[in-house]
This record gives sequence, structure tokens and C-alpha cells, in this order.
Amino acid sequence: MYSKLALLSLKNLKFNFFRIFFIFLGLISISVILYFFLALSLGIKKNLIDQYLETIPVNEIIVTRKNFMLNVPLLKNFSFSGSSDITQEIISKISEIKGVKKIYPVQNISFPVSIYIDLFGYNFQSDLAISGIPSELLEEDHIKLKGEFKYELTDNPQTPIPALVSYSIIDLYNSNFAEANKLPKLSYEAIIGRHFTLVFGYSSFGAIKKMQRIRCKIVGLSKRAELLGLTIPIETVDKLNKWFDDKYESKYSTLYIKTDKISDIIPITNQIKNLGLNAYSLQEIVDKINTVSFGIISLVIIVLSSISIAVIFNIFNYYLTHLKSQETEIRILKLIGFSNNNIRFIYLCQSLIISIFSAIFSIIITRILIYYLDNFISKKLFEFTNIKLSLFFLTYNIDILVFSASVIITVFTVFSALKQIKLN
Repeated sequence: MYSKLALLSLKNLKFNFFRIFFIFLGLISISVILYFFLALSLGIKKNLIDQYLETIPVNEIIVTRKNFMLNVPLLKNFSFSGSSDITQEIISKISEIKGVKKIYPVQNISFPVSIYIDLFGYNFQSDLAISGIPSELLEEDHIKLKGEFKYELTDNPQTPIPALVSYSIIDLYNSNFAEANKLPKLSYEAIIGRHFTLVFGYSSFGAIKKMQRIRCKIVGLSKRAELLGLTIPIETVDKLNKWFDDKYESKYSTLYIKTDKISDIIPITNQIKNLGLNAYSLQEIVDKINTVSFGIISLVIIVLSSISIAVIFNIFNYYLTHLKSQETEIRILKLIGFSNNNIRFIYLCQSLIISIFSAIFSIIITRILIYYLDNFISKKLFEFTNIKLSLFFLTYNIDILVFSASVIITVFTVFSALKQIKLN
């Protein structure tokens, strides 16, 4: 019985071809718009916002010394400055705070250091800032190095000190020094493996009380590296400080603190500040980014909801008008023995066929459109910024969502329209 009713609904489609064709095109255009907005919003969220958030250490607190300076205006050229040192005792106190998972200290070289570089036939010498970080921090950041980040300080070193440099120093060289001196520019990969000489205990003002030369090798680039200097293993920095000064006691410039939970950041930060130190995290930045992304997603949802309401309203009006125009045919069907449920089934089956085919066509059209549009935009972005970025995100979940929404909305509106028609 129902198979015959389905065939009858197909014949009805044939007799009302032009009416059905226009609603078919309308459903396709609306589905394309829905698919486009969904793919764009997911692309911005996953390929742009989420990837950027992955580079931010969310559950990390950065602790630094609190420096201060006091100027006395009554005494000419007189000022007093100082800082609250981060010692092993301070680290022990912080480690006892509830929620602190791991502490990674940063230690600076406490005496002058110079660097000698032979680059493209030119010899360069400059004073240099050097800091030390533990290798465990690099492992947690998943940074791949060309060699071990360890070094044993001896009287006659045979191997170079492994060092990290920041991306900023390469950019600074390329944009300023290289252009000004007509030298070749360096890529990030080209700097890996280069050697140079470090002279400990020597500066542009001359040698101090102790001096030694040690070769150094760049083994990687990292955001943890000294901004315009070098970063070497913290154990090496500590031994060099003690080599230069027998009375030196280990002090640290910065602490990277990992927390068990993101919710622990605020209470831990407050307790660290009570110890007389500066403490801040990137949680505020993450919260702002999430707020912006939530606003974008909310805007997209509002747009999609508005489109969906318009779709439902238009489909409802169409079928209401279409059914009213077929009241004569409906009466004939009633006279020859069709029940109200049979008549509803015919038109519901008709709308189901239209919605299924329109959804399939819209998915195919939109996927082709997004593929070529995304390739074009990505290519232009790469030409201007040298960054590979995709603005759209295609997944089968969108296909299922658009297909299901198209079918459900169409069937629901047709069913509502049928209720407005008196079949008795």
C-alpha cells in the first residue's frame, strides 16, 4: 500500500515539476549557505584560534624578581636600586604550595661574556647575554633538538656547549643586519649546527680576573631561548658562575611553574606574590581569545538560526500555498477512497524526496566551491605572509548535520502545513 502511495507522490512531482524545481533550487541555495558558514566558523576555530592556543602554555605561571629603584632628588646623581632574589629557599617554599606540579628555574651568567662569530667571511665580536634552562622544560615543550642539551664543564673541553637561539634574533639579523651589510639572509634551518666561540670573563671593556674560551654549537630554536642572546643548559651556567666566583650562591632570574589544573593558577599566583615576587600567567590572554571565539561562534549561530527560521517560514508558505492550490486533487483522492493519513503520506513522501536530493546536491556543490576557494585564499596568504593557513574545515559531521537539518526542517514544515489544510 505504502509503495503505491510513494509512486503516486512521484507522479505528483512530475505534474508539478516547475513548482517543485523552484523549491528544489531554494533548498539547495539555503543549504549551501548553511554549509559554507559552518565550514568557515569551524575553520577559524580549529585552524586559527585553536592552533594559536596550543602554542600558549595555559597552565604555566611565570615568576620573576621584583626589581626596584629609588631616586633621591635632593642628592644629585644618586639612586638606590635592588631586587628580591629567587633562591633555592624560595623555590622550596613555592614547591610546597598546593597545586604546584613542577618548577623550572632560569639562571643567568653573572659575569661578562663575549661571542666571536665567523660568518660569510666576516668576523664579529659582541657582548652577549646568556641564560640557562633545564632540558626537562624543552622536553615538556616537545622541542626537537639536533643533539643533546647537556654539557660537562671541564678544564679542557672537547665538545662544544649546546645552545638555543630565539626566532627573534634570526628575524633581527635578516631584517636589519643582513640588509644593511649586503649579507645573505639565514633561514631558521640554516642556523642549526653553526659553531662559534664564547669567551667567558671578557667584554668590550676588556678582560676581568678570569677568562676562558669554549666553542659553542646551536642545536635548536625555542621560544624559551634568550631573546637576543643564547640559552644553554642550566647546569653549565651554574658551574660557570661558581668557576668565576668561588663564593657564588645559586640565584635565579625566572621560574616557569606548571600547575596541576588551570583553576589553580589564580590562588598560586596570589601566594607567590605574597613572597615578594612578580607572578603572571597567560590565562588572561587565553580567556580573551576564548571570549572572542565564543563571540564569533555566537554570531555564526545567530546568522544560521536566522537563515533556518527564514527557511522554515518559506517552506511552510510554499507548501501551504501548494496544498491549497491542490484542494481539487485532494477532494478527488478523498472521493476515490484515500484516507487523510494516505494523503499526508503522499505529500510527506514528496517533501522527503525533494529534501534528500537537494541536500545531496548542496553538499557536493559546496564541497567543490570550498575546495577551490580555500586553495585560492591559502595560496594568496602564503604569498604575502609565508604562512600555510586554511580558513575552512571540512568534515563529514557537517555533511551529516546539513543533510539531517534539511530533511527534518522540510518534513516538519510540510507536516505543519498539512495540518492547516482541512482534509475533511
